[in-house]
Amino acid sequence: GNSSNGTLNQIAFNHFESSLPLSCLIKKYVEEKINAWQVKSEFEKIDTYQERVKENSRNIMIDLYLEEAIAYYKKTTIDIDAITLEKYDAENETFLLKLSDTKSFPLPVPINEAKSFKQNFNTSLFTNIDMVIKGNTFILSHIEYEKNGNKYVYDISDKYSYATTTFDYNFDKIDIDIKQSNFSNTIKTSNTSIRVGNSFVDSNIPENKKINNRYALVIGNEDYSSYQKTLNSEQNVDYAENDATIFKQYCLNTLGVKQDNMHFLLNATAGQMSQEIDLVSKIVSKLGPDAELIVYYAGHGYPDELTKVPYLIPVDVSASNLSSALKLSDLYSKLSDTKASKVTIFLDACFTGGGRTSGLVASRGVKVRPKEGSLSGNLIVFSASSGDQSSLPYHKEAHGMFTYHVLKKLQESEGNVSMGELSDYLVDSVSIRSLKENEKEQDPNVNISQEVIDDWINWKF
Repeated sequence: GNSSNGTLNQIAFNHFESSLPLSCLIKKYVEEKINAWQVKSEFEKIDTYQERVKENSRNIMIDLYLEEAIAYYKKTTIDIDAITLEKYDAENETFLLKLSDTKSFPLPVPINEAKSFKQNFNTSLFTNIDMVIKGNTFILSHIEYEKNGNKYVYDISDKYSYATTTFDYNFDKIDIDIKQSNFSNTIKTSNTSIRVGNSFVDSNIPENKKINNRYALVIGNEDYSSYQKTLNSEQNVDYAENDATIFKQYCLNTLGVKQDNMHFLLNATAGQMSQEIDLVSKIVSKLGPDAELIVYYAGHGYPDELTKVPYLIPVDVSASNLSSALKLSDLYSKLSDTKASKVTIFLDACFTGGGRTSGLVASRGVKVRPKEGSLSGNLIVFSASSGDQSSLPYHKEAHGMFTYHVLKKLQESEGNVSMGELSDYLVDSVSIRSLKENEKEQDPNVNISQEVIDDWINWKF
């Protein structure tokens, strides 16, 4: 852009960086616009005013101002004139361009054009700039550079590599969650408040020291309809991907799991789930009593209608054919056989045929009360619901009701919580909040192996 626009953008950018978090800024922007819009004009009849500010109309205006706020803050986030060109990586045929000391992006430029590109580099030639929300800020998602008919494009959905002997930079390792740019799952509105951004438990995640031989297996199965054409989107598991992603971060930051000891799957098929469970079990078995294991699953469960045996359901497995599903008792036995000193399992799933929004069989009218089964070894299992209840969502927080409260307790206690304290908190908090938010009962349950019946209550992570 021109120098005057660049100066204005830089002033706004500096103000943006030094003030409130992005979610707060957007919320403030929308609230101010809505508050002004919903005031009755002195030239407006009461019946006209009442019709204008009906809930549907108000929600439409909220969405409109939300888009306007995002567009506004996008413009203030990046100073094009400040972009600098770093050295060229001839092997990968990419330039590294720096937005700031901590933010950069690679731009592919053919090697036969690279020298001319560098000699004639001009920031005013950047066009079609776009950004998405990551965490509590914007990140660059698309930018184009065009000169003399040649166009060079960076897009977040593509994969690039950039490396020099100085930088040793590999762009593929950057952790970018593109889906976070979709506000539909993370913004909730009502007549009295506007919710913008991520849940409070998604940030300010406490950090503790790493613990040797502590392992974690985290699985989030949300998208069933993409793998099974007979299902619709309502039969997906709302927020299961976010549940698993944030639980993983708590494992890494708060619960002391090393990155090398983290096993993480999103939208896992039957083959992927079986292979990962087998791998983790073999690794932990090698260490035996020297190892600890944390297992988390968010997704669909389902019972055999005749035997009432509960199963974990991979995204590519139909509820009408459970031959490829994972029997819950088999999982418990496999984990128990590892002889690990502690195995703590969190299941944000129900096994009655219901689900967070809709069960895998949408027409099913009667829920099955699944067999609970007995545990052996050093196992304790925290389940999201009891009996024939469903495991419900917490829409305001974009999480499962059970998972949100697990994360909240870990955040508040900084991970220093006993299993007994966690159990009491979940039973009290989830049951009450579920009635308030969903008007349905959801009572978490704890299943304990007889071998640790006298010890589990004092276990800590």
